[in-house]
Amino acid sequence: MHKRILAGIMAAVLMLSNPVFVQNVSATELSAQEQNVEEQSEETQTGEQQEEQGEETSKTEEISERSKEEQEVQNEEIKEDKELIEEQKKDNSKLEVQPKSTEDETQPQSKTQEKKTESKKEKTNKEEKKQTENLQEQVENDISVQGTDSFGELFADAVGAEVESQEKNNGYNIFSVEMKDKTATVSFETLKDATLVVGIYEEDGIKMLASGKTAVKKGEQAASVTIDISAMPNYYYVKAFLIESDSFKPLCTSYESPNYTREMQEFFKKTVDDFSEKEVLNLDEDKANNFAVYRDETKIIAHSQDVNQLTLEDNENNLYRIENADDTVTSLKAGDIFSYTKDDGSVLIVKIAQITVDGTTVNITGTKTSIEETFEYVKIDCEAGTEEATIDASDLEEGVVYNGIVDDAEASGTGSDVEALGADIEAKETKSLSHSFVDKKVGSDNANIKLSGSLNLKVESSVKLYASLNYQYLEVRMDYSARIGITLNGQAATKIPLVTITYHPVPGVYIELKPSFVLEAKAKAELSGTIAGVVGFNVSNNEGMKNITNAPTFTPKLGGEASVYLGFSLEPHIGIISESVADVGLNAELGAETTAKLIHTDTAKQDENKKHDCKNCIKGDINGKLKLGFKASLLNSNKLTFTYNDEKTLKIADYYYSMDYHQGGLSTCPHWSYRIIANVQGKNGVPLSGAKINQQYTTDGDGKAVFYLPSGNHELTVEVNGYPKKKKSIEVQGDAKSTIIRMMSTGNGDSSSKDDKKDDANDRDEEKLETENKISLGGAHSGAITEDGSLYMWGDNYCGQLGDGTTEERSNPVKIMDHVKSVSLGDNHSGAITEDGSLYMWGYNGSGRLGDGTKKEERSNPVKIMDHVRSVSLGSWHSGAITEDGSLYMWGYNYHGQLGDGTDSGKSNPVKIMDHVRSVSLGEWHSGAITEDGSLYMWGRNDYGQLGDGTKGDRSNPVKIMDHVRSVSLGAEHSGAITEDGSLYMWGSNSYGQLGTNDRSKPVKIMDHVRSVSLGGWHSGAITEDGSLYMWGRNDDGQLGDGTKKEERSNPVKIMDHVRSVSLGSWHSGAITEDGSLYMWGYNYHGQLGDGTDSGKSNPVKIMDHVRSVSLGEWHSGAITEDGSLYMWGSNSSGQLGDGTTTDRLTPIKINDPTAGANGTPQSSIDTVQPLGTADNTATYQNLKPNETYLFYAVKSETEDDILKASNLLCLTEATSDADGNMSVPYALRESCEDPIFFIRSLSKTDLASAQVKAEDLAYNKKEQSVAPEVTFDGKILTPGVDYEVSGDITATDIGTYKIKITGIGEYTGSVEASYKVVCRHSYGKDWTIDKEATCTAEGRKSRYCTLCGAQADVTTIAKKAHEYQTATTKATTKADGKIVKSCKHCGQTTTTVIAHPKSVALKQTSYTYNKKNRKPSVTIEDTKGNKLKSGTDYTVSYPKKCKNVGRYTVTVKFKGNYQGTVKKSYQILPKGTSLLEVTAKKKGFTAKWKKQKTQTAGYELQYSTNKKFKRKQTKKAVIKKTKTTTYKAKKLKANKKYYIRIRTYQNLKVNGKTKKLYSSWSKAKSIKTKK
Repeated sequence: MHKRILAGIMAAVLMLSNPVFVQNVSATELSAQEQNVEEQSEETQTGEQQEEQGEETSKTEEISERSKEEQEVQNEEIKEDKELIEEQKKDNSKLEVQPKSTEDETQPQSKTQEKKTESKKEKTNKEEKKQTENLQEQVENDISVQGTDSFGELFADAVGAEVESQEKNNGYNIFSVEMKDKTATVSFETLKDATLVVGIYEEDGIKMLASGKTAVKKGEQAASVTIDISAMPNYYYVKAFLIESDSFKPLCTSYESPNYTREMQEFFKKTVDDFSEKEVLNLDEDKANNFAVYRDETKIIAHSQDVNQLTLEDNENNLYRIENADDTVTSLKAGDIFSYTKDDGSVLIVKIAQITVDGTTVNITGTKTSIEETFEYVKIDCEAGTEEATIDASDLEEGVVYNGIVDDAEASGTGSDVEALGADIEAKETKSLSHSFVDKKVGSDNANIKLSGSLNLKVESSVKLYASLNYQYLEVRMDYSARIGITLNGQAATKIPLVTITYHPVPGVYIELKPSFVLEAKAKAELSGTIAGVVGFNVSNNEGMKNITNAPTFTPKLGGEASVYLGFSLEPHIGIISESVADVGLNAELGAETTAKLIHTDTAKQDENKKHDCKNCIKGDINGKLKLGFKASLLNSNKLTFTYNDEKTLKIADYYYSMDYHQGGLSTCPHWSYRIIANVQGKNGVPLSGAKINQQYTTDGDGKAVFYLPSGNHELTVEVNGYPKKKKSIEVQGDAKSTIIRMMSTGNGDSSSKDDKKDDANDRDEEKLETENKISLGGAHSGAITEDGSLYMWGDNYCGQLGDGTTEERSNPVKIMDHVKSVSLGDNHSGAITEDGSLYMWGYNGSGRLGDGTKKEERSNPVKIMDHVRSVSLGSWHSGAITEDGSLYMWGYNYHGQLGDGTDSGKSNPVKIMDHVRSVSLGEWHSGAITEDGSLYMWGRNDYGQLGDGTKGDRSNPVKIMDHVRSVSLGAEHSGAITEDGSLYMWGSNSYGQLGTNDRSKPVKIMDHVRSVSLGGWHSGAITEDGSLYMWGRNDDGQLGDGTKKEERSNPVKIMDHVRSVSLGSWHSGAITEDGSLYMWGYNYHGQLGDGTDSGKSNPVKIMDHVRSVSLGEWHSGAITEDGSLYMWGSNSSGQLGDGTTTDRLTPIKINDPTAGANGTPQSSIDTVQPLGTADNTATYQNLKPNETYLFYAVKSETEDDILKASNLLCLTEATSDADGNMSVPYALRESCEDPIFFIRSLSKTDLASAQVKAEDLAYNKKEQSVAPEVTFDGKILTPGVDYEVSGDITATDIGTYKIKITGIGEYTGSVEASYKVVCRHSYGKDWTIDKEATCTAEGRKSRYCTLCGAQADVTTIAKKAHEYQTATTKATTKADGKIVKSCKHCGQTTTTVIAHPKSVALKQTSYTYNKKNRKPSVTIEDTKGNKLKSGTDYTVSYPKKCKNVGRYTVTVKFKGNYQGTVKKSYQILPKGTSLLEVTAKKKGFTAKWKKQKTQTAGYELQYSTNKKFKRKQTKKAVIKKTKTTTYKAKKLKANKKYYIRIRTYQNLKVNGKTKKLYSSWSKAKSIKTKK
């Protein structure tokens, strides 16, 4: 409401002179303007308000420096005002009615005002350097409405109610209700669209007789309501209520009026003729109005010149003297009240406290009296307008001219601002007080700032007083309007007094006004506008005090860019009859600042949350400061003293001028529109697709519609099949927002019947998610079955795996089917069995895995596949089902023979595989089944021996593996089975030790006494009969829970005791202990452990209590507690947690039922408060808000589309709780109703400014995500769409920080801001990216990059590369060195290496003796440096093909590699030698005999010599050419001479055509001495 006071009393809008740029702005002009204009691009209101509040603070700081001298001037003015008031009080006398002449009234005022004018001129001279100061302080006490002589003790002591604080009605009020037949005409104000209800009641105000209602719009001030009744009663009580349409909350206190009761109707009909003349005090000639009737006990004293003369009247001391008193005076006694009419017509009324009689002289001491003691009846209803006023212009300053009273039409001229704007102002001929400003100096002498223009003021005042024994009512009201048109040639600040106005509506009542005009402008400006409104209050014994200040009309002419501060004040003094009847006071201080700025919009830079169609637009704001106080003291009773005070700084209004559309108005630019996300939900919280909103927008598969609306109040009408039409009002306040629209048949009451409440409780119980095997987690989707058999699905839906008829993700559970018994989820497909045994499949259908006879890519709706199905199991790419007769059917992908039908071709229809099957388990590519006799059969892929048949070949038919098997579990590449005696056998791949032994293609016993086994991707877990949990296998993420992250464990390791069950995901693990505790460990990047972090754990961490079962997906987890509640946590990128968001959850989130909100709290559109009882037609409540005003409703049905329609509304009344929060509401129903619905709504709303907002950061996933804040106030988690709405950055895609605004609705008001981040939980992978290649001269750099956001990590230096040489080689020859020259092709660096040439080539052996074998001597080559060359690398050696016979041979050495050239070396094979057998001496000779040698021998050569060394001269030889000859006789030798003899063999060789001999080595020599 106070916003409306300021908007009317204070605000005006500035426009620049000749705003040429409004039309056809050239690019050059616009550019020049933009250099001088603070550009604003799509600012939010919040930012603008903060900016201007900062300016306001700056002003206040400047004001604090005001000189003491200026303050003293103001204090002197205040003192003079008070002195004036005291003079008026004395003149009026106590209880004296003295009509004053105009001269009497104006003269003392003008003297006082002369002093004040001098003070103001002096003050003006001292303000030369203060023009930019805040006028809030400068106009202190500008508006003071003070009653010096008022109605006084008006009301009876029976009024016990305390004052009603009008804070409750801030901006909302009902001022009056006038009834004519069945039509109620209501005057009111509202800041939002609302519902206005008027009811008529029995005369005691309790039982409702009938009602009517109408919808009212924001800013409307009057409406008509038709009462739904066949015939109006003669007498009734009236109540009116302004109600929030959606929540049924009262927007203000109710209006109540007894004016149509019998008592008040008879009251209003009374005239002075109904009383004896002496009983009546008549204030004018109107017999029907403005009179009072004395009580019988009041003594009326007649007087004349000789009798009962009043000789002393001292009202200050309550002393009176009457002389020549007759017995009517002398008989008076203490306690009597008398009335004495003086000669001038005024009346003195005194209650006697003490009386003394001395003959005919009577001295009286008086005391206070009250209206009920003095008057039986008072009726005053008077008003006065401008034409009846007395005007005093003596206080006008230089430059201000009073032009007299003029017609409004004359004052406005032609082509007025109002007409230009098309303002809706009633055209009627009225008078106003015309003022002109003629070069009025408003700045310092040096500044020469002048004001020109006009101000035309009109004020009409009225006073009403009704008083009877049972009802008292007082109203003071001033209707005002001011038309302003001024020009200011520079910056200035000024306060200008206007004429003084005095009204005399009736004798005894006077009203004096002292208005002033206050202005501060920060630029050269032209200002024009019209202000009109009402200021006042009323007070009654029924309703206490109410502020009736009305929302004024404000019609400025807009345009331009500048800033102006404007104040407009009234200073009324009111006097009525006497203080003992009533004492009235009103004080107010008002001021406003208006700014205008040019916005140039770059449409290319607009964000998705808002749009602005104007390229150039002026935006303005009006902000004001208010101090307002009312006081009314009635009948001298403390109980009837009412006060009202308020002080605040408010934003009054927005305005705009669009240069593109050439239009302006008092609002934000209507060409701004803001993003609205409407979420339409059904009764079970199911998002409703295809819902029509205002016949323009249609919701998508998530029940969401996105559209844009301008600022203001809007009504959304939602239509969807199966639900009644729903209307919801939303207020757009310059920001994007999200709203939830629930298409529920109820939700309109705080309480309901007991049966209904019982039904609601049953519904909630029936929808709890419970029991093992009734939750299943797929790759990124989830499913759960409620107790009533309803199947709900949520999460990823890319392949239609949710079965809701779409391929859109669902972040809330969506109901798919009824009567479901079990559900099984694969990676991208789903299956469910209904209670009648029907199997339905849906989702991805690659390879025909759905079994519907097709290979259609996907099915987004469940398709019936088979009847009489007992169980179903889904692998990654194939499916299996067991029917009630034990038959196993398989279908889907079959490349490895995993269907078991003897082929490797896929099947799109179920194919019967086996009979008498008890259970089936499907791995990724292999399958296993246990028959009724305990036999285990396996088939499918077998490359790791995972079938256990002793081979590693795939099997396309079931192969029997074991007997007496109780259960089987299949991992990705390994298998495990428990036999009936509790033995655990494992087989298959053991790449990470998951078998607990080496790779096995046959089952190997691992453990005894095993109760259950679970196989993860590459790790295993088993629980023994004593509850011990053992784990083994892969452990790089701590998934074994042994406290380490050792790469693997190949033997079972004991982890925990007292374990009831274990569940293994791909990378994480979970176990439930016997006491219901859930422990989790392993990989935790997405929070799938639920411990509040995203860091992995290698030891079990306790997560929850009272857990019945747990299910682990790849990256998310779910658990069912003992009470049947479902909790979800972990990855939520596709909404697979079902909490209404796509935000990963690090802790378990309760998903009570499909209508649960993002924070797990069941959502409701009402906050029910049931009365404790309704005995004796009194509804009693406890634990309510203390001292709170409530509306109490009784209705026939809460399922009506229109709850407040007259036929459904049984009772509506207002009540207030006591200090302890207790409340009793007497009521009577309009008609009898067997089971009425009661509910209440509180008036005040809780401010959310101190609420705690938890907006969890979102994990970046490249998709648009919605934030789901959790709002807590006073320990209570609030419900979105019921308690608050979210606006701002409600969706986000990119990494960064985002802001949201939580705005209270329903029981809450105010707002609080919060922020959240989109952060990337980086996934860097194992691959490196080369950022900079290393070279031979510089190091390189490599990094890992996040696969999601591209963030860089693990920056690592790459060492310099070795030079990459280009080699030029000059080979060494057998005589000359060579060289190797290396030159780096990148940097040019060269190195030269000398290749030393071969110095020697030597055969290991050059001579051999024939031995029938080939003889090949090895070669050794050394270079000049002594280094040996390497055979095969530096040279090759070749030999003759045959080299075993006696002869000469050549070895060829051919150099290679770094060498070139050829060297040949020879060797020989000599014949095998012989030996001398004996030598016999002969005369002068000897005979030698030797061993025969015939192989590879041509003959023998025998030498004999006298020289032991066989010197040539002393030696002779003999050649024996035949090998058969083995003896030789030497003759003719010297006698008695010692000879030495040796022999050798020889072979003849052909060399170059010549025969040469090749000899063996000599035999050992023998000696002999010849004979004589």
